[in-house]
Amino acid sequence: MTSARPDVAHGEPVPDNDAIGLPVLYSPDVVAQAFGLPSANWLEEAARQKRIPHTRIGRRLRFTRAQVDLAIQLCTIPQDTPEQPTQVRQRRTTIAQKAQSRRLQARIPARMRKAALSQGPRP
Repeated sequence: MTSARPDVAHGEPVPDNDAIGLPVLYSPDVVAQAFGLPSANWLEEAARQKRIPHTRIGRRLRFTRAQVDLAIQLCTIPQDTPEQPTQVRQRRTTIAQKAQSRRLQARIPARMRKAALSQGPRP
């Protein structure tokens, strides 16, 4: 069975992928439009970082229906589990403790150290 869409290169009808047994592949623009996204940038970024399943044919990014469904599941936030409050990390030392800790002491400039060494010990 052939579809009505012509092959761009030859002008001949292309058989449906289902008839051949190949999966239907969707471009990022089509998937972004189906998701209601303004552009495909998020999909391309998520695929590059391997956060969502995808297929690369050459350099072209494509998605199967199963990958689109799995991406939706991966991005779904479950409603039945209450969100865990994030714990605030405690500082190891407080500002008051730092003030009580050892104070920095300025180094004696090198020229003064050299002058003190050249004069020798004082009696």
